Amino acid sequence: MTVTDRSLASLTTHQGINPHAAQPISLAALVKSISRNRQLIVQMTKREVVGRYKGSVMGLAWSFFNPVFMLTVYTFVFSVIFKSRWGVGVRKAKPNLPRCCLSA
Repeated sequence: MTVTDRSLASLTTHQGINPHAAQPISLAALVKSISRNRQLIVQMTKREVVGRYKGSVMGLAWSFFNPVFMLTVYTFVFSVIFKSRWGVGVRKAKPNLPRCCLSA
C-alpha cells in the first residue's frame, strides 16, 4: 500500500464511508443524502446549464423562448392554416390549441 492508499483507507474507515456497503433505501435517507450533498448538486447543475448554453447566441433565455416560439408556430399552423376547431356540436369553439399544448 502506498501513502495515498493508506490515507484513503484511513479516511474511509475513520469517517465510516464505504462505497461498497449497502446503502439505506428510504425517503428519509434520500432527503438526508440530498441535504448533505446540496452544494455538489448546485455546482454540478450550474456547470451543466452553463455548458449547455455556452455556444448559443441567446444563452439561457433560449430555453424559455424556444418552447414559446414553437407554441406560437403550432397555434398559427393548426388554427389559421388547417382551421381546426375544438368542440362538439354545431357551435364552433375557439381554437384551444395553446391550452392543450401547455397542459401536456
